[in-house]
Amino acid sequence: MTADALATTVFVMGPEDGLRFVESWPGAEAFLLVREPDGTFTPMASSGFEALTGVRLVPK
Repeated sequence: MTADALATTVFVMGPEDGLRFVESWPGAEAFLLVREPDGTFTPMASSGFEALTGVRLVPK
């Protein structure tokens, strides 16, 4: 239930504000795929996402 509420909150807040909000929740991490105006997608993750999942985002 909490994860669903956090996901909805991040969606409504937008990626930048949403990730800042997730960072304020102890133990919570997030991964977002943001659709850009040109139709491409940009991955974004909270600071502890890699340590929790082992998934590393590769910079463009």
